[in-house]
Amino acid sequence: LSYLTSYLIGYELKQIGIDVNFSPVCDLFFDNAHEIIGDRSFGKKPENVNKLVIQYCKGLKDSGIFPVLKHYPGHGRSKKDTHNDVSYIRTNLATLKKTDLIPFSSLKEETFVMLAHINYSAIDNEVVTYSKKFNRLLRDYNDFKGLIITDDISMKGLTDNLEIIVKRSYEAGCNVILHCNGKIDEMEKIYPLSKPISKKYLNYFNDKYKRLEPKTMQIENIRRELKNEGII
Repeated sequence: LSYLTSYLIGYELKQIGIDVNFSPVCDLFFDNAHEIIGDRSFGKKPENVNKLVIQYCKGLKDSGIFPVLKHYPGHGRSKKDTHNDVSYIRTNLATLKKTDLIPFSSLKEETFVMLAHINYSAIDNEVVTYSKKFNRLLRDYNDFKGLIITDDISMKGLTDNLEIIVKRSYEAGCNVILHCNGKIDEMEKIYPLSKPISKKYLNYFNDKYKRLEPKTMQIENIRRELKNEGII
């Protein structure tokens, strides 16, 4: 069902010229956390979430859409909505490797990942968006070779002005800066600071793009099956 759902979503996106989807949410569900993740999560059990994430990514890619796994290294524990507040999580790295990081295990095969605007204070003093330590974790522990994307820099989880956010995000190793609120004056401020993607990561993307071959499936059969299961 995870595969069929994402394939159908990808098919419909492709029809209107979209080829990247900021999904799936790889964050685990925690009962005592903020509801912002809520039912966007695939569940509480890391292994189950991982299986569903893998199928969801496969469905999107088979429809010709790039998935973006988010929010690394996990937003599920946060008691704050980082759209509106700064968030601190005190969980250590050893625990994350046994839980929150498991749904990101397929990153070594993927092209894009999005970071969480969260400060994991037991691991680094910097928010993940600015953290070279989490960048190294992504590259080394997760064997990720693709492009690292910030979450929306207009969110309140980051408190610096936009120019500093852009500079510090790049310095930490981010490849793409995401700005989503549509304010032209803010775009004009940060545009001169934008950097081209390095040849190494651009080549990686281009290679993945060439291999992204949509598979033809019977869409009406998919819709019928999902409707029978109460998904749509």
